[in-house]
Amino acid sequence: MAASSEPCLQLGQISGWNVADDDTLIVRESQREQYKVTLMGHCTGLHYVEDLAFKSHSDFSCMTPGDSITFLRTGMRQQCTIKSIESYVPEKKKDEAAEAAQPE
Repeated sequence: MAASSEPCLQLGQISGWNVADDDTLIVRESQREQYKVTLMGHCTGLHYVEDLAFKSHSDFSCMTPGDSITFLRTGMRQQCTIKSIESYVPEKKKDEAAEAAQPE
């Protein structure tokens, strides 16, 4: 089981994703947590994909490096391996949190 300080992107809780670039996805969980998922190498064509699947190779509930994503691109199935998974906080939320922590 993952330590409490490690991010835990749960396969069954993924509710959406956005493509940052050919090797980075921002993935949302239904609990409103977000994760930066970095892929090994370039996963060409992600910007044009409407649907992709996440595949875990372990019995754990958290996605881990080595798991993968698959998608169809120009009629061919492509697979990209996950290199890392990190907790992600959008810049706007980081700025709001920093402002709230400022002494008056």
